[in-house]
Amino acid sequence: MFKSDQIQLHDWWHIGVGYHPTNTGKIIINIPGAGGSIEGYLNKYVNLGNYIQEKDIASFVRIPNDRPQEYELTVRTIINYCLDNSKSICGSNTPEIWLVGLSAGAGAIILTGWEYPEVTKILAINPFLEVKGGRDKIQKNLPMYEGELYLVKGEEDEVIASDTIDFLSKYASSVKELQTYVIPNCDHQLRGENNARILSQLPEYFFLGKYKTEEFPNGKKWINLLDEDNRTEIV
Repeated sequence: MFKSDQIQLHDWWHIGVGYHPTNTGKIIINIPGAGGSIEGYLNKYVNLGNYIQEKDIASFVRIPNDRPQEYELTVRTIINYCLDNSKSICGSNTPEIWLVGLSAGAGAIILTGWEYPEVTKILAINPFLEVKGGRDKIQKNLPMYEGELYLVKGEEDEVIASDTIDFLSKYASSVKELQTYVIPNCDHQLRGENNARILSQLPEYFFLGKYKTEEFPNGKKWINLLDEDNRTEIV
């Protein structure tokens, strides 16, 4: 179950927010790729939020990425929103924030997450870095990030640069934990039912430390993210 809100930045730009509240003191913020909707394809982000909420892992916050040219500002805006409204979102005035991003959204959370001490974990899936000045900013600022960093790439991803994971790993010199993984038979968008199954397990696999004792998700254990009818809003 989730609640809806809206952040008004300008007369011509507002950011829709959907959040799945808990009392965990933890907030997962999901940033989709360029042009990505708040719900995701066939409601996959709504369903992922419901799953994270039902397991009481963390509160889950969703936004669209409909102005990718402003993606750093978008991430800062939603992090600030979560900090300002954390009591109603996760039951705590001092939340721990975990970031999840795909493609441009993954690039954006790497570019900005280091700015906030509340951000302790980042999961970047197929991170797209090829924007003007992006690599220069990462080279300068990523060494200041001291939380956990998880980098995941699709084996068949032909959108991000081939050295992306190695480049990020090189400059993540101060992180508490660094894990990287390549998903077999997976493209940039994580298309296909099996990859949707894998995506459903990634936040808890990394954020809850299951990678220390369990094998990487292979699609056998999963929830159905691609269920357009699974949508419950709290009015």
